[in-house]
Amino acid sequence: MRNGLVASTGQRHGTIWANLALASAGCLWGTGFLFGKIAFREMNVSENVTFRFISACVILVPILLTKRRVFERRDFWLLLTASVIGVPLQFLIQFKGLHLTTVSHASLIVGILPVLVALTSVLFLHEQLNILDWMVLLLSPTGVLVIALATEKSAQRSGPTLAGDLLVLLSMFAATGMILLTKHLTAKYDALQVTTWMLVIGTVLLVLWTELSHPVLAAELQAWKFPGK
Repeated sequence: MRNGLVASTGQRHGTIWANLALASAGCLWGTGFLFGKIAFREMNVSENVTFRFISACVILVPILLTKRRVFERRDFWLLLTASVIGVPLQFLIQFKGLHLTTVSHASLIVGILPVLVALTSVLFLHEQLNILDWMVLLLSPTGVLVIALATEKSAQRSGPTLAGDLLVLLSMFAATGMILLTKHLTAKYDALQVTTWMLVIGTVLLVLWTELSHPVLAAELQAWKFPGK
């Protein structure tokens, strides 16, 4: 009985930490829009997203030295798919939308992500929801849709637009796909390992896309190296 109580307590604490981690991630995600919008004063969408992920990978790459478990072939392809969807696809669409709308609109629209994840988890992972959960899920997207559909093109350059709001909303579907794929992977591998590899692979693909579409990194780095010239 004592062992059961300890296990129950440990499971409850684990759930609390998981919920706190998810809530913190949501808050930080919205904050990223603010800094991204500021960066648009000096960068275009591709530059903004690319330098954002390069900076993150500088911190994350050392983790790969301590997380050396090899992915099985099928899982590697899932990881590659999640990397494509979760980094270049999601964030190029999302930051293009941010460029066309406001930080407040983008942050509010991101709030639909938990709803999408919950619905897809029921459809694809066969998770169960109670009546209250379904009520919340049905009501939550309403505010987001009202925001997007009621938006008129602002006369101000920095105002919200319908196109921008819809692009941010579209990126949430990409984020949902990435989460479902990584959910399968984290059941077999360390979550930090999966996250790090996904971001590193996604960043490499993002850099390749940026350089092939319109090379900017070499010029930007040269400008930083010789700011007076």
